[in-house]
Amino acid sequence: GSLILPKNCDDWVFSTQVCCRNYSDNVGNNPGGDYYIFSTLDNLNFTGNNSPVFPDVPNIYLSPNQLNSVNWGGYDPDGDSLVYMLEPATVLTGQNGLVLASYHPGYTYLQPYQSVQPTSLDSTTGILDAFPNANQKCYIAFKVLEFRNGLHIGTTYREYITMVDATVNTTPTIQVTNQSGLNAHHICGGDSLSFNITISDPDPGTHFTYTLDSNSTSASIITLSPDNSLLEFNWGTDISEVRSTPYLFYLTAMDDNCTYASSTTMVIPVYVNGCNTDNVWPGDANSDGLADLSDLLTLGLTYGNSGPVRQAASLSWTGQAAVNWLGILPTGVNYKHSDTNGDGTIDLDDTTAIMLNQGLNHPLRSSGIQSQGSIDLML
Repeated sequence: GSLILPKNCDDWVFSTQVCCRNYSDNVGNNPGGDYYIFSTLDNLNFTGNNSPVFPDVPNIYLSPNQLNSVNWGGYDPDGDSLVYMLEPATVLTGQNGLVLASYHPGYTYLQPYQSVQPTSLDSTTGILDAFPNANQKCYIAFKVLEFRNGLHIGTTYREYITMVDATVNTTPTIQVTNQSGLNAHHICGGDSLSFNITISDPDPGTHFTYTLDSNSTSASIITLSPDNSLLEFNWGTDISEVRSTPYLFYLTAMDDNCTYASSTTMVIPVYVNGCNTDNVWPGDANSDGLADLSDLLTLGLTYGNSGPVRQAASLSWTGQAAVNWLGILPTGVNYKHSDTNGDGTIDLDDTTAIMLNQGLNHPLRSSGIQSQGSIDLML
C-alpha cells in the first residue's frame, strides 16, 4: 500500500517494535525489552529515494566447526551503493527507552559466536562468514548505509536470531565455472551473459534447491542436472541497464538434509557498461579499457592541451559522451580521453581520476586500437 506522510519534514525515521526478546547465548535477557528495527529517509535532499530491497529471510541455521556463508545482503532499486556494518543489538524498554543490549562474556556484536576463526561481514555484499565451534543461539544485528555520489542518504537496521546446531550437515559450496580469478563479470549493455554454476556437497545423494535474487532484472537460472548441481545463469541486458555500480546477484543453494537443511550464498557482481569506445571513461586516458599507471604517461603526452568541456562530467567509472578535440595521439586516441575531469583542460587535476579508478576496467567492442606509429617519450 501507499503511505502519505502527514508533515513535510526534512527527515523521517520508520520503526517498529515487537515484544519480546527471546533468550540467547550471546545477548542478555533484558527483561521487558522489545525488538526495535528502523529505517531512515532524507526527505529534503533526496526526495523520491527508494529503500534497499532484501531477499527473503536468510537461513538462520548454521553448522558448527565449518565455514557458513549467510546472505544478509540486498540491492538498491535506484542503483545507490550499500555498505553493511555489524551493530550492537538494541532493546526498547518502557523505563529507559532505546538502549544497547548487554553481551555475555566472550561475546561482542563484532564477534557474536563462540568461534575459533573470527566472524566477518563483507561491507560491500552483506555476506556473513562465520565458523562457530559449538551449538549456540545468537543474535546478529547490522545496519545498511545507503550512499549516492558519496553522500549518505539513508540507513536501515536489521536483526536476526540464529541457531548453530550439530544436526545441520555439511554446507554446500558454489562455484562459478568461468569466474576463477575474477572479481566480477563485465558485459556491454545490450549483450547477453551466460555461464555455468556448480553446486557440490560431500554428502552423497544430495539434492539441491536454489534461489536467485535477480536484482529487479530479467536474469534467470535454469537447471542442467536432475539434482540441480549444475545450473546455467542467463541475462540478456538492455542498454538502459548501463550504470557505474555493479548488479549484485545473490545465489543461495540449500541441501535436503533433515532435520535442518544447510545452505550457502554466493554473490555474483556484474557490471553492465556502455561500450562505445568514443566515450570517455575517467582515468582511461589511453582508451585501452583499463585505468592504470600507463594512463599517466598518456596524460604527460597531452598535458597542457585544451578543448570542449564535457557536459555532465564526473569522475565516476562510467562511459561519458564527449565532443572530440583537435588533438589525436599516434595510436588514434583523441585527446579528450586525457581530460579525465571534463573541465576542458589537461592538467595535474586529471591525475585524480586515474588514481581514483586505478585497476578498474571496461569492455571494448573493438579488438583494440592499433598503433599508427612510434611515440617519443621523455621523462
